[in-house]
Amino acid sequence: MENVKRNSNRLDHGRRHSSELKKFATILLINAGPMAYEFLHRNMSEALPSLRTVQGIIHSDYQQFREGHFRFDQLLQHLHKYNAPLLVTVAEDATRIVKTVEYDPSSNICVGFMLPNNDKGIPIIDSFTVSTFNDIEKYFTTATICSYAYVFTVQPLKEGSPSFCLGCIGSNNKFTALDVLHRWQYIYTELAKRGVRVINFASDGDSRLLRAMRVLCHFTLEDKELSLNTEETSIHTPQLKKWLCTKLHHILGVQDMVHIGVKMKSRLLKPSIILPMGHFIATPAHLHILVTLYGKEVHGIRQKDLDHKDKQNFAAVEHLIKCSKHLSNIPDAIATKCYLELIDSAINSYLDKSFTPKKRLSEIWFATFFLRYWRQWIMLHRSFTIKDNFITSNCYTCIEINAHSLLSYIIMLRNDNYSPEHFTPYIMGSQSCEKLFRSLRSMSSTFSTVINFSMLGLLERLHKLVIKEDIESQSERNSHQIKFPRLEKHEKKTGHGETKCNELHLSDEEIFGVLEDSQERAKNMIDILGMADVLKEKNNWDIPPIPKTLLNNVLLNDDDDCDNGENETNENIKVLDSTSLKEVVDDVNRLHASHIVDVKLLNKVKNQLEKVEQESLVTFKMGEQSKESLFVTVKSGQKEVSIRKRTAVWLFNDCERVSTDRLFRVREKQPTEAVTKKDSTIVNLSQTQHSPIFSEYIVVGDVCIFQINSDVLLGKVLQFVKYDMKGKKQSCKFYYACVSDRFGVLCTWYSISKRQCKMVSTGKEYVDIMSYKGTLTPTCIEELSMASSIISLPQEFTITLNCHSFIASIWSSVTNNSASIDEGNHSSSLETPTPTTHSASSPSSSNVTPPLPKKERNKAWILIDKLQLTDKDESLIANGRKLTDVHVQAAQILLRKAFPYVSGLQNTCYQLKKQLTKVDEVIQIVHVNTNHWGVFSTCKRSTPQQSLEVNYYDSVYSKLPQTAEDIISFLLSKNNLTHAIVKCIPVQRQMGSTDCGLYAIANATALAYKIEPECLLYEQGEMRTHLIRCFQSRKMEPFPVKRKKHLLVTSFFEVRLYFCPICFGEDNGSEMVECDSCHTWYHKSCVAPYNIAEVWYCLACK
Repeated sequence: MENVKRNSNRLDHGRRHSSELKKFATILLINAGPMAYEFLHRNMSEALPSLRTVQGIIHSDYQQFREGHFRFDQLLQHLHKYNAPLLVTVAEDATRIVKTVEYDPSSNICVGFMLPNNDKGIPIIDSFTVSTFNDIEKYFTTATICSYAYVFTVQPLKEGSPSFCLGCIGSNNKFTALDVLHRWQYIYTELAKRGVRVINFASDGDSRLLRAMRVLCHFTLEDKELSLNTEETSIHTPQLKKWLCTKLHHILGVQDMVHIGVKMKSRLLKPSIILPMGHFIATPAHLHILVTLYGKEVHGIRQKDLDHKDKQNFAAVEHLIKCSKHLSNIPDAIATKCYLELIDSAINSYLDKSFTPKKRLSEIWFATFFLRYWRQWIMLHRSFTIKDNFITSNCYTCIEINAHSLLSYIIMLRNDNYSPEHFTPYIMGSQSCEKLFRSLRSMSSTFSTVINFSMLGLLERLHKLVIKEDIESQSERNSHQIKFPRLEKHEKKTGHGETKCNELHLSDEEIFGVLEDSQERAKNMIDILGMADVLKEKNNWDIPPIPKTLLNNVLLNDDDDCDNGENETNENIKVLDSTSLKEVVDDVNRLHASHIVDVKLLNKVKNQLEKVEQESLVTFKMGEQSKESLFVTVKSGQKEVSIRKRTAVWLFNDCERVSTDRLFRVREKQPTEAVTKKDSTIVNLSQTQHSPIFSEYIVVGDVCIFQINSDVLLGKVLQFVKYDMKGKKQSCKFYYACVSDRFGVLCTWYSISKRQCKMVSTGKEYVDIMSYKGTLTPTCIEELSMASSIISLPQEFTITLNCHSFIASIWSSVTNNSASIDEGNHSSSLETPTPTTHSASSPSSSNVTPPLPKKERNKAWILIDKLQLTDKDESLIANGRKLTDVHVQAAQILLRKAFPYVSGLQNTCYQLKKQLTKVDEVIQIVHVNTNHWGVFSTCKRSTPQQSLEVNYYDSVYSKLPQTAEDIISFLLSKNNLTHAIVKCIPVQRQMGSTDCGLYAIANATALAYKIEPECLLYEQGEMRTHLIRCFQSRKMEPFPVKRKKHLLVTSFFEVRLYFCPICFGEDNGSEMVECDSCHTWYHKSCVAPYNIAEVWYCLACK
């Protein structure tokens, strides 16, 4: 109010504000955004400084955040500011950013290219300064555009101390473990110079960082010289040696516990994975049954908690752990309950603040010992593999590293007499990076929907976040009177779960006792599950066996755990505000007036300006402009046009972005649906039906009758899998399956004879759905004395004599109806396999051989000219497989019919057997590198010259493959040519490894329609459907595109091909000679005897 009174009688430019009010205005602008701030200032102009004034404070009073610059000195100030200890943990993580380049006028740098590294692996800052238009063109031609931003955070090991962003670099996510080790060496050394001790490095399971962490912790037999740990940093623990994979060290590695929990949850919920544990199996079917039996107030599970595709839902992990106690009511769910307890022990050994150090050690080593026993049992079982029936190697290695690191942490704090307040394992993961990413995404203004950002946008937000944290820290030190409710709430929570000194300082004997108790606990659980006998027989029981592969020098990388690649959705992007776009429009107008760019590009930027102006977005400026000129000169012939550097960068960008919804980017690609019908089509079982019924669909939890050879079994359905044409497993919809399709069924088995029904075991192999004979209704189950559900059936339940007649009726029903069922419902399905016979007295014999598909004759699909395509050819297209020469030939036949003036388009089987008869206006698809497709074209020559220009289009290679060079050279030979210049035209790169044939056909079709392929961005997800439609209509149409782009690249990779002017043959590897006058090459066998020591001229030059 005093500020309002003081400024009420002053003019706008004469108003003054206190330093505390300026800080308040700065926080207000950062939190609310420029539009909200401008509204407040307009209505309270005497109380708040102007928007321009606050923006000036942001960019003049605080140091800019620069890419590749590590802020070591600022970190030291941060630690002193918060009175934090000089013990820290360093974490790094990546986030997807918009793949684009922007010009920063404040530093005269193009931001968005990946910085080169020096010999120590450290980024070289300011590598992309701009002086001329050629500089920009050179950067776009030679440099790599970043698609990820890696941030490095430092977390002091004291509860309540905020984390600190040490630095940020752009990346294309193609670094190696050696690069990671170099970065850690640099960070550790620089912090040690300033007296800061790094206790551990943290990551989230990325394969490269995990490999580097294995080297750091000596979980490898080689490369130990690259580790920061040496013999001097080792911890002497002779009593614990029998349990340890390697020596303990002072510099630790910790894998984030939240990510471990989510990975283990996804492994359990994935439909194609079987997790056998002795006589039982861990399966999500038990969770679905639990949800069916009890209300949500009991189990607390949400529907999305059972979605295996959601890899960011840690709340689902917590819900599943809490519901595990209710699985005790399901006898065959022992393995599922054990698996959830395993997740609980692995993650809460670090995260639960109420745990004492002894409790933490007990939980993490119980999980480790159990996994060792379980893993060894899997290896000893013939039917199972580590890859398909165990948690991923990535996840297992993370748990082993965390167990060793926690043990090292406790012993190190004890030996060095550190205070118990430094024992904070719950902040040693990489969640500080995740918290930073959440803060950056939350900084969007009220009227903005943009939650992703480019590299320059990320640096701007980091800069504002640093300012915000600085002002908040001043509030904590009472340097001003600005109140932050979030900080006040945080102060109330500080101090929870404090560790006492006597609890931390455990003796070696106490630690030994804890690990021994954890081993006994793991043994008891293994024995209950039925794995102990096999382990005892193989002498793997006394001490949990340490896997030898854990110390191998193999880069661990599992598809399930891949955190370094998020699904990308390309859309149009706005990277400039309305003011900047107006400048771009002016520049493009001048380029269009000088005939340097076409009208399409001009209209594109005008349309983009209209959209931005409609949204009325206001953005921050990056500060004062550089003293360097903001303009560059573009030359085209005799014309010179000056445009802004920002415009030049905009012209070179492809303007692509990632999806704005990050939740979709971190989910797996949707699997092929097993059943196309809606859930409403599933037949509801009659509550009063007294005999089994045959249903078109069977659902998880159903009790079904299966007939395998002469055995009739009851099976409680747990899981489904779908088989492709070759018998390979595919993911399918989890809840139900159609009995007439190619499915396998996983069940808990109950054998039926004429007098008894008892549980055999939980199946560990899939049974062909063809053996399905019927489903028991609830009334049937009730009459079998199974109460209301078969899940309450004890393992050795024997049917009483009063059920004898009902058992006989089931037997009669199955045997009488089996023939009609087989004939009527399974006529088009797979053949019934011959599985291993089930025996009630031998649980181990209940494994059933997986079904193999029936080998059917390929049916005719489409006849194109005289080329017959079969249903197998259609299946290859529809199922995402690589195209064959049959598909390519069919496409070329259709193009040849539609465009008779086009040369080439000959069968690819003749590409090294038959030359082309004409070389003008050629379009030809070629098969290169044994398993790849490309296409080349030639232009029509105005005069019969002996030279030719060839354009080669490839969706993978930017340079001409050697096999492609040989093929093109052969095809063009014998056509009166002396040389040809092959240019590799940059076109859209394919996603994945199976669509090269699609892109070759698409580019050939575009060339036939006189469309330049380099200007097209195809809709890859629709290309296969489009190709099938073209074949069915017998007419090739241009493939669907997202949009067209403008190509400004002026230099291409070129290869010159030479042909002998006498025989017009290609350079086939035989010796050739060059005329010293016209520099034409001849086959030596085609000319007179040639002396290398002499000057030689051809007949034309003589």
